[in-house]
Amino acid sequence: MRLTIIGLFAATALLAAGCDTLSHYAAGEPLPGTKAALSIDRADSIGNATSWQGDQAARPQPGPVTARTGEEWKALWRDIGREAPGDLPPRAMALAVLLGERPTGGYAVTIEDWSIQPVPGVGRALVVTWREKVPPKDAVVTQALTRPWDIQLVRAVDGPVHFAKAE
Repeated sequence: MRLTIIGLFAATALLAAGCDTLSHYAAGEPLPGTKAALSIDRADSIGNATSWQGDQAARPQPGPVTARTGEEWKALWRDIGREAPGDLPPRAMALAVLLGERPTGGYAVTIEDWSIQPVPGVGRALVVTWREKVPPKDAVVTQALTRPWDIQLVRAVDGPVHFAKAE
């Protein structure tokens, strides 16, 4: 009860200050202006999906991609080598990591987390944490080049996006 009242006072203060993006933050998470990270909800789904992964992107160059517009969304899927599964939902953005070329099968990439956090030299940014899975040295893997990728749909937020590899 006490936390609910504190949350209501904080939300009222934010609204009074002109913050209209409160709906972008997950319920029960710390509010903007606090030191803790702010989680961002998943976006509306496309055909019941909010994430896609694969091991054969068309684009050989590695790198992170943020798609906030319909055209950027379609360009991202061209980089994957597939047709987009549908239109980018309203109030959504896509976060993607393309690993680039790997020498065998068994590699994968997973976007593990995304939240608003302070970033040195940038200020507050959407920090996207991702991890690369590397096959064990003694694993039996396909002897073919792969290009792993992962895409996640999240609620759109304004401002910079910073991708960080998990160690």
